[in-house]
Amino acid sequence: MRESAAYFWILPILILAGISVLAVAFFLRYRKTVRHFFLTVLAVGLYFLIYVLMVYETTLPLRVPGLVFTTGILILAIYSILAWDMPLSYLYLLNRPLSGALKRVVAALAILPSASGLALLLLPLGRAASQGAIFPLADLMAALPALAALIPIAAAAVSVNDGERSGRLARATFAASGIVFIAAGLLCRYRLFASSYPQRELSFVTTLLIWDLAATALASAFGPGESPEGPVVSVPDAFIREASLTARETETLELLAGGASYKDISAALGVSMPAVKKRISSVYRKSGAVNRVELVNILLEYSRK
Repeated sequence: MRESAAYFWILPILILAGISVLAVAFFLRYRKTVRHFFLTVLAVGLYFLIYVLMVYETTLPLRVPGLVFTTGILILAIYSILAWDMPLSYLYLLNRPLSGALKRVVAALAILPSASGLALLLLPLGRAASQGAIFPLADLMAALPALAALIPIAAAAVSVNDGERSGRLARATFAASGIVFIAAGLLCRYRLFASSYPQRELSFVTTLLIWDLAATALASAFGPGESPEGPVVSVPDAFIREASLTARETETLELLAGGASYKDISAALGVSMPAVKKRISSVYRKSGAVNRVELVNILLEYSRK
């Protein structure tokens, strides 16, 4: 029996190792653009691993010790990842950092689930006591990622009228979809799957994870947003030389990097909107960037050299 139980854990461990490798690969690939991609990949991978464990539990004739406890620990880890990752999507979408106080609140909400699970893992409570405690702990921590998500949703809603049209649309979509998905998750958890564990936690995690993926896509497509408070990043001379930018492309890029919208650039340079878009498309092509996020991060890399 013990030997069979040991063999049971081989596949989950291999899956976890594969998830970790994939997350690192995403981090290395997107470290100059949307750095938190790897967190989303990690959360999705852990979510998949939980379902694998659930399928094994219901199909195998073998009772595996620690299975329920492991599932609970994985759910707490996903809570922590989502609590930290969803506000990051907002930062990339709007390019305006949360205040110091809000950042500390988000950090606390992200640390609590994993820290609680780690404490439960390390405390000498015994297998039965630990497994019994994981249920109420998961219930208690379920609200934390939703609270963390509400912080950037509120910030996006407050600033929904700022900047150019595409940015306004992205922020409105971010805020509205976040509210819808959180409401749907709470409905699933407390009404549809209220009496079954871990289905109730997973139903809530599912909705938050879908929204996190959508928010990441929005951040990748539209962020960083406009920043009227000052320059987002400078344009290094080395970048101008290596990209072989023309004088017109350079002046356009400097305004864009300073947080100006297409409309602002058009007014400042006295050129038409199509001309602005053509110049910026040329800058993207010469720099190898595919969107504003990647362009800004490439400029930041040049600034650090």
